[in-house]
Amino acid sequence: MAKIKFAVGLILLLSLLGSITPLAPAHAAPDEVKWSRVNIPAGISSIIDLALSPNYSQDNTLFMLTWGGEHSLWRSLNGGAIWETVCSSTLPDVDLIDMVELPPQYGNGSQVVFIAGSSNGNPAIWKSMDNGQNFDQPRLTQDPTTGATLTIDIWTVVNDNTLFIGSYDGSNGLVYHTTNSGLSYSTGAVVGDQSLYSIVLSPDYEQDETILVGNTNGWVYWSEDNGISFEPLPPDATSPPLTGTITVAFDSQYSSNKTVYAASGDAGKGIYRFIIGTSASWESIDSPADGMIGQLMVSADGTLYAANSMADGGMERCLNPTFHLAPTFETVTRGLDDGAKLTGLWLHGNQLWSIDTTNTELMTYTDRLAVPVTLASPSNKAPGIGTFINYEITNITLDWEVLTGATQYHWQLDYDRDFSSVPTGFEGDTGASSARLPPLEPATKYYWRVRAIEPVLSRWSPKWSFTTSIDAPTLYSPKAGASGVELKPLFQWSSTDWATSYELLVSSKASFSSPLISMTGGKALPTTAWQCDTELDYNTSYYWKVRAKGSDTYSPWSDTGIFTTMSEATTPPLEPPSLQVPSPGASNVSLNPFFAWSGVDWATGYEFILAEDSNFTHPVISKLGENAMPTAAWQCDTELDYNTTYYWKVRAIESDTYSPWSDTGIFTTEAEPPAVVYTCPQCGMTFDTQAELLAHWDAMHSPVAPTTPAYIWVLIAVGALLVIAVLILIIRTRRVA
Repeated sequence: MAKIKFAVGLILLLSLLGSITPLAPAHAAPDEVKWSRVNIPAGISSIIDLALSPNYSQDNTLFMLTWGGEHSLWRSLNGGAIWETVCSSTLPDVDLIDMVELPPQYGNGSQVVFIAGSSNGNPAIWKSMDNGQNFDQPRLTQDPTTGATLTIDIWTVVNDNTLFIGSYDGSNGLVYHTTNSGLSYSTGAVVGDQSLYSIVLSPDYEQDETILVGNTNGWVYWSEDNGISFEPLPPDATSPPLTGTITVAFDSQYSSNKTVYAASGDAGKGIYRFIIGTSASWESIDSPADGMIGQLMVSADGTLYAANSMADGGMERCLNPTFHLAPTFETVTRGLDDGAKLTGLWLHGNQLWSIDTTNTELMTYTDRLAVPVTLASPSNKAPGIGTFINYEITNITLDWEVLTGATQYHWQLDYDRDFSSVPTGFEGDTGASSARLPPLEPATKYYWRVRAIEPVLSRWSPKWSFTTSIDAPTLYSPKAGASGVELKPLFQWSSTDWATSYELLVSSKASFSSPLISMTGGKALPTTAWQCDTELDYNTSYYWKVRAKGSDTYSPWSDTGIFTTMSEATTPPLEPPSLQVPSPGASNVSLNPFFAWSGVDWATGYEFILAEDSNFTHPVISKLGENAMPTAAWQCDTELDYNTTYYWKVRAIESDTYSPWSDTGIFTTEAEPPAVVYTCPQCGMTFDTQAELLAHWDAMHSPVAPTTPAYIWVLIAVGALLVIAVLILIIRTRRVA
């Protein structure tokens, strides 16, 4: 073809001008997920092959080989809106064209196009450096050793100059390597003894130089030395591990998981998985009924697609092909005509193309749902979610962003992250982008996730969590609307179940935009009362609110309280009560002391506070508001601790009028009495109770009958003998006399 001489070029140019076909590309609506037709020129009997730009999302370039009385190579620069013929089998030295391929570098300063076919009865490759406008003369494919021509059964393009081709010499499958665009080839590497059907490079080929090949008789081979040698998978196989024509593919994460896929063209055999270095045999992961899988593709995000050439077989789609238990496959036929048979599969990003051989159509499918749902609210790890009513949490809605093309969603809620046993009522389907939850437990962490389920599955969203709320406190003191409140008021509120502390805000603004007092975070209060340590302004209205804080959650803020501090004194201040009993500094005070103070004529009650610190930060006893005492004395009904110093104060009240607090009293309770010890007089052991001592005495020291020592019996015997001797002497003496 010698760079298409001027005359031939002129003829071709006229042909091209006449063959430019302006058409409106047929794509699915932006919110639909289904197959749609790419309009093609009229007069085409069959579509043979397709090549798409690696930068299709930027340049929209497609090359298509067709037959319609002649082989034609078409090019579109706008996704199929306009096609133009750039090469044809009517040209000199071109018998037929049956393959087209673009290098991975196409579009990045490169416009190399390869086509393969036959020239003057010999297999040949042509190369264009200008996007298919002109092709070099045919490069015949020949064995470097024998010079025999090599049929091109399979091929793959590495870069602008490097290709692998697969051939069969009648005895062996052979893979050849060229680094000069087909001008010469390496010695063929033997790949089994059958003709070859598919070849694919590893996603990290530049680093690992790994190649997969499938043949026409159930074998899969791999090479990790750039095609110099091949071995079967599994390596110890002595008979075909699969059947029929085999299409192969690498997982997108092959470099880390060593997972590869194979599909059989035999009816009903389906798709298989193998982990190099781990698997002993091919594992079946999908078997569509009577399916005939002719092409596999794996997207960068790991989605596996497979074209099923059975009538109405559509395309197999799997979002989790590496899942160790059971990958989930679904069949995509929406948008295809009845009886459609898909042959070939090409992929860019999330858009696929396939050929419907029944209807001679080029079909495209944009997989808008191969992405996860984006969650919106409750935000991840959010505390204090929901409304506390009768010890249940209600009014929680899960929200997520609409996923383009999705018509139905499935949501799940669980107590843990694995969602292995979702409780009843904690999952459901919806056509909206939100779901109302059933009543939940207070102060409990929940995990949730969402996926689209129609028209096809999406990936699961990330797993988010939230923690349900607890009840909000009720404000006690200062009362709502109180006036004349002292400048360092005591704040008091109700306790809340599950609360570990309380946060308090005080501000002169109802919005709390710049709080004067903020006891939050690490300064949260451990009890339900706090003596203000900041002096407020006279005659000023203040707003305050409290919320309970649990281990991982919050309650809502309480209702907002409002009070007004006392006016600056213009008359002598009211006299506070005087403390009487216990006397200041008293010690050895009873654990239930009697308190007394001087009465005030105008008072209707007395407020009382007792604490272990002089600032009354954490009151032990507080009798305030409605709990104020009506008289000037009180018998403590709470047992205090032994040997502990306490502080106390009292003020008189009448309606909204308060005296200043009394001076602070201080006393110390009695020491804990020493424990009574009972000691055994015999052995010296000690006991806590008399009963224990008596039990010990009975067991260890009970009285026994006395035993006469042996020496006593000896003395008695000697004495008896002496008495007898004396008696004998007396008798003898009397006789003599």
